[in-house]
Amino acid sequence: MIAMILASGFVVTLRIMPGARAQDHYTLTVTVVGGGSVSESTGENWWSTNFAYRMKLTFNNSAISENLANFPMPIVFSSSQSSFWNHVQTNGNDTRFVDADNATELYYEFEQFSHTTDSMVAWVKVPQVDSASATDFIWVYYGNSTTNFNSYLNGEQVWSNNYAMVQHLKETSGVHYDSTSNNWDSTAISVTQQGSQIGKTDGADEFNGASNYVRIGDLDQVSNFTVEFWMKPDSVTGWRSTVTKTEDYGFQFDPTGVLWAGVNDGVWTATIGTSVSGISIGQWYHVVMVWDETNNDLYLYVNGTLKNSNTAMANHVTNNNNLLFGSWDEAIEYFDGILDEVYVSDVSRSAAWIKAFYQYSCDQSKFAYASEESISSTYIYGTVVTLTAFADVGWSFGGWSGDAYGTDNPTTVTMTDNKTVIATFIRPTLQMSPMNRICRKYGETFPIAISISDESGVTGFSFEIDYNTSLLDYVGVTWNTWDEGTIVVDEVDGKITGSMSGSAISCARTLLTVQFSAAYYHMWKDESTVSGWKNIQTGTIYVQWANLSYPTIPDLRYERGGLNQINVGPDFAYTFSPIQGDIDNDGSVNVNDLSTVAAYFDQTNPEYSLKGDSIIDIFDLVVIAANFNYTYVP
Repeated sequence: MIAMILASGFVVTLRIMPGARAQDHYTLTVTVVGGGSVSESTGENWWSTNFAYRMKLTFNNSAISENLANFPMPIVFSSSQSSFWNHVQTNGNDTRFVDADNATELYYEFEQFSHTTDSMVAWVKVPQVDSASATDFIWVYYGNSTTNFNSYLNGEQVWSNNYAMVQHLKETSGVHYDSTSNNWDSTAISVTQQGSQIGKTDGADEFNGASNYVRIGDLDQVSNFTVEFWMKPDSVTGWRSTVTKTEDYGFQFDPTGVLWAGVNDGVWTATIGTSVSGISIGQWYHVVMVWDETNNDLYLYVNGTLKNSNTAMANHVTNNNNLLFGSWDEAIEYFDGILDEVYVSDVSRSAAWIKAFYQYSCDQSKFAYASEESISSTYIYGTVVTLTAFADVGWSFGGWSGDAYGTDNPTTVTMTDNKTVIATFIRPTLQMSPMNRICRKYGETFPIAISISDESGVTGFSFEIDYNTSLLDYVGVTWNTWDEGTIVVDEVDGKITGSMSGSAISCARTLLTVQFSAAYYHMWKDESTVSGWKNIQTGTIYVQWANLSYPTIPDLRYERGGLNQINVGPDFAYTFSPIQGDIDNDGSVNVNDLSTVAAYFDQTNPEYSLKGDSIIDIFDLVVIAANFNYTYVP
C-alpha cells in the first residue's frame, strides 16, 4: 500500500492487490467432458489443438531478388532443437508444416528423421517466399501422441514444380529412388559406399575414380532444362565425368582440373559449352548447368554464383544414351569423390532461384528458429483468452462451467488468476419404439420407429435391428427425415442393417420407421385355469434390442431387456408336439385340442367345425396345422 499526501491535505491511498502484477503468469486448465475439443486463442490462431507444440521457422530471403514460388525449402534440425525432440513422436509421424496463415498445411518429404541422433532433414514445399524479405515464416507443429498417417508427407508433391528427377542418393542398398512422380530410379549401382557416405544433406554415394557409376536411364530434355548436384571431389585431374548423359548433356573435368558443362549442339567435344577452374579437392560444391533452348545459351553456376556462359551455341541435339553419375559411359572417365542431391528440371531455373537454393542448403544462418510454444502456455495478468468448442461428429456442445459459464461459443476468459474451465459435450439420444406390441391375429402389421430426442446437429447414422423370423415378417421401411437411405434385409437370419444421412438435424424427430407383420397366429395358456387351457386371444411381441449408431466411433447402443430375440407371450415361441395337432401335448389329437382351436377362433357353440361343414373332422385339424406351418399327418 502506498499513501500520498496532496497539497490540499487529502490522503490518497494506492493499494496494489495481490496477483494483479503485470509480471505474474497464470495457468488456464481446460477439461473436456464428452466428444469434442477446445481451442485457446489470444489473437494468434493455433492451427490444430490436437498438436500441443509448435515452432516458428523464419527465412532470411533479403539477398534474393525475386519471389520464390512453390520452393522446396530444406528444414534441418539437429540436437540444438532439443524442445522439438523432447515432444515429437520417435518416428516423426506427428510432424506437420503449416504456412504463415496458420491454415494451409504444406507438403513435405523426410530425407532423414532420426530420434536416435536428433537429426532431421525435411524438404517443405513453401507456397511463396517473398523477395528481399527477412520475415517470411512457416510453422512446424508436433506433440500429438495418437496421430499416424499423414497425406501431406508426400515427396512427389514437394517436387512437382518442374522437377523431372530428384535423387537424394540416401538409400544404402538396392535402388536409388526418384522423389518425383516420374520414377527415374536407378537401374544399376556400382559404388564404393552407397548412401552411407556423409553427404551434403544426408547420405550420399562415394565413387572410387576407377570403376564406380550409377545408371539412371535415357532422361531426355528436349527444351529448357537445368541439371544440378553437390560434389566433393577427391581428385580433379584427368578426364572425369560427374553427372553426364553421354554426348547429350553433362559435366566433365578435363586433364587440367577445369570443370566443363556441355550440351550437344550438333557436335560434342571436350570444350563445347562453358567451364570453371579453381575447384579444390575435399570441398563441397553446388554445381548447376542451365540450358536456355530459346536463345541457345548455356550457363554454369557454382555455389550460387554464375561462373561462365556460352551464348554462341546451336540447337541442342538429344540421343538415346543413359544418364550416368560418376562415369562417361560406364567404361571411362570415372569420378573420384562424393556425389549428392542430383536434380534435373525441365525448366531454366533463374539466377535468384539457384542462389536461394544454395544459401538455404548450406547456410543455417538464413533460418531463425523461434522458441517452442505450447498450447498450454501460461498467460500474463489481464490476457483475454478466447475458448472455442468443437464437437465431434455425433456430439453437440452442451455448455461451459467452472470459470466460464453458459452456452455461448466461443466465449472468453480474462486471466486475473489461475482458471479452470470445463467444456461439456452431449451425445444425442436415439430411441426405438414401441418396445412391445399386442398382436392378435395373423398378418397384423405394426411399426418400429427410430427417433432422436434432442437437438444435436446429427448429419447421419447407421442402424441394426434383429428380429425373430419365425414370428415376424419384414414389410418395408419409411425414411422420415432425410432422402432415401440404404437398407439390407436378411430374412433368413432376421437382421436389418442400413444407414442414412442428410443436413443437420435441429430438433427432435423420427428418423425412420420399419414395418413388420405377424407371421402366424399366436396362443398362450393361462395355467391358473383349473379345467384345461384357456385362450386369451392376445400375444405380445417384444422387440428386445436394436443397435443404433452414428457413423463414427464410439457407437451408440440402445438396449432393452435381457433376451436377444423377439418372443411371443410368456410361453416363448409356441411349438407342436411330435403328434401333429396335439395342442395339449397329451399324446393324442382329440376333442380337447379342437376345443382350444375353436376357442381361439371365437367359436362358442358345440359345433367346432372350422371348415363350416358342421362336422368336426380331419379337415379341421389340417387348418390347425397350417396355421402353425405344419402339415397334418394322422
